[in-house]
Amino acid sequence: MIGWKEEEEEEEEEEEEEEEEEEKEEEEEEEEEEEEEEEEEEEEEEEEEEEEEEEEEEKEEEEEEEEEEEEEEKEEEEEG
Repeated sequence: MIGWKEEEEEEEEEEEEEEEEEEKEEEEEEEEEEEEEEEEEEEEEEEEEEEEEEEEEEKEEEEEEEEEEEEEEKEEEEEG
């Protein structure tokens, strides 16, 4: 009878250990998913910043070109 009880206890312990391992794995997976999401968000933010910077640069270039054109027109008028 004792052997039967010991066997049952061992089985229960094994089941508990398996459950604990599964819980750990699930937690790790959740953490990994969260990290991936954070990384994706960071990448998106970086991309947005880069796009904004590019837009700013383009605007500046356009403004410079417009200024140059205006100056040229003034010079032409003065010459003419």
